[in-house]
Amino acid sequence: MYLYRYINWNLVSGFIDVFFFLCCLIYFQYFKIIVGRPTRCYFLLDICFLFLYFMFNSKELKLSLIIAITNQKGGVGKTTTAVNLAAALSFLGYKTLLVDTDPQANTTISCVEDPYQYEYSLYDVLIDPKLGIHKAIVPSTIPGLEVVISRISMAKLEPSLIGEIDGHFRLRDIILPIRKKYQFIIVDTPPTLGLITLNALVAADYILIPIQSSYLCL
Repeated sequence: MYLYRYINWNLVSGFIDVFFFLCCLIYFQYFKIIVGRPTRCYFLLDICFLFLYFMFNSKELKLSLIIAITNQKGGVGKTTTAVNLAAALSFLGYKTLLVDTDPQANTTISCVEDPYQYEYSLYDVLIDPKLGIHKAIVPSTIPGLEVVISRISMAKLEPSLIGEIDGHFRLRDIILPIRKKYQFIIVDTPPTLGLITLNALVAADYILIPIQSSYLCL
């Protein structure tokens, strides 16, 4: 039931690419070259292979890349990195979503004009996944960038999820339905190693750890 949570879909897509490439290679090697003249049957096989290859490589089936910006040390530039990276990707033309999981909500304040006008935040969606993450997605002041807003209520999340069997997977589960909509999803995390940060690490494909060149920042 929960098996899909452990699947890296980008890796699966890569294996599919390799599989169809090998199928095409074997087909041309053993059917075209050995037999010689292509017949109508071989032509139809060509069409089938090309159709399947392009179907599995279409942009609609490609999932977004999720990058978590994290470090248990505060003041090392996590929020600054997340906001600037998301803004840069948006300016380059990529459809980008910035997820603020920090109860301090500095990312939200930096990118969203008057975030308190919106009814729902990430906390509401994580507590009640049936709402859907789209309830907490709002436009930002940066063209092409959307933000999942956070509030101080996120500080109540960890006690609420303690003992829940899917507590570590909540963020990944609510992001999964919208992954095809975005090319990049950037997740800003709080300066802790608690359940909120763990949710971000489980959901992420890659982790970016900003640090300062100081011993106490490690």
